[in-house]
Amino acid sequence: MPFTFLQIHRLRIHHSHITPSCLQTIKAAKSLAVIVCLFTMSWIPLYTINTIMFICKDCYIPELLLKSMIVLSHANSAWNPALYAWGLRDFRSSLRKLFGFRAKWHAHTVQV
Repeated sequence: MPFTFLQIHRLRIHHSHITPSCLQTIKAAKSLAVIVCLFTMSWIPLYTINTIMFICKDCYIPELLLKSMIVLSHANSAWNPALYAWGLRDFRSSLRKLFGFRAKWHAHTVQV
């Protein structure tokens, strides 16, 4: 994932004449990278603990740790809809209005 972000950053720096379709591709790649990173961070701890428990039958894994990792893995299901919704411009602007964020710099940012 860091490699993907580095490539996207290089593309934006070296090509000042990026087409709108290229900007959409960059936005999609960033979104996908965030979703994949969150998925990995959510599930890898549980898979690691389950693998340790399978390989080492005598190893002690605290029950609280195991349950916490199960909750973390299921939290991924809650993050995905939030991430997809945050990608929608109308949702972001409505959320900002709801919480009273009206910074001047929001009006000058370029939305793709």
